[in-house]
Amino acid sequence: MKITINKKELISLIAENTKEFGNSFLCIATDNEGYVYCAEQIPGEDHIIMRLSGLENYIDENQNYPGTDDYDSKGVAEYIVENEEFLNLNIEYENDEDVEIAFIDYEILSENEYNADHYSNHLCRLGGCLDNGNDYGLGEWTYQFEVEVTNQEGETKEFTVAFQPEERSDGMKAYSGYDIAPATCYGYDADQSSELEVFCDYDTTVINELWRIAHKAAKAEYERLIEMLENGEIEAKQDY
Repeated sequence: MKITINKKELISLIAENTKEFGNSFLCIATDNEGYVYCAEQIPGEDHIIMRLSGLENYIDENQNYPGTDDYDSKGVAEYIVENEEFLNLNIEYENDEDVEIAFIDYEILSENEYNADHYSNHLCRLGGCLDNGNDYGLGEWTYQFEVEVTNQEGETKEFTVAFQPEERSDGMKAYSGYDIAPATCYGYDADQSSELEVFCDYDTTVINELWRIAHKAAKAEYERLIEMLENGEIEAKQDY
């Protein structure tokens, strides 16, 4: 069985726990979905990928010891993961399926937010079910990334990934007002979300993280436009 882990999340987790280096009870583990965590008690179905015992004297490049104020936790964590020190990435079980740990990594090269030319197209009056009281939704709005991704096989490639407001049928148009989806769903040819999924063997680690960033931006833009609407600065377009 192969488990894919977000390399950045593992580095961050190790960095957060360098003060515990030397703790004989703590381990870093992963579940079968690639969620990494640090704990003393590891469920039988999860997998230990690093033990913190014996690392109390693991100095950083400036000869600082773990737990001291100047200890370079992030640098140490990056070195451990990049060089696979102390990591058990090929776990063999006597009476169960062996486990191989693979990494997905990515770097956001740029991110940009695009609005329509006219404010009247930024915000739409929503019809249909108003189940949470939102009468409006984002209109012509795009959030686009240029991202470099390294997949489980160590291959690296650049992609354009874009998100736009979800289109809804007449009966299902309210929700949060700023729900988003990959822009390829709406004919935005620049979006390579589907190609990225194939490149990552359909692991959604990178797509999910980019969606989280874009969704936060969509919420902020929606709230800004609602305030402008309430102040009489803009008008909303009628429906999608």
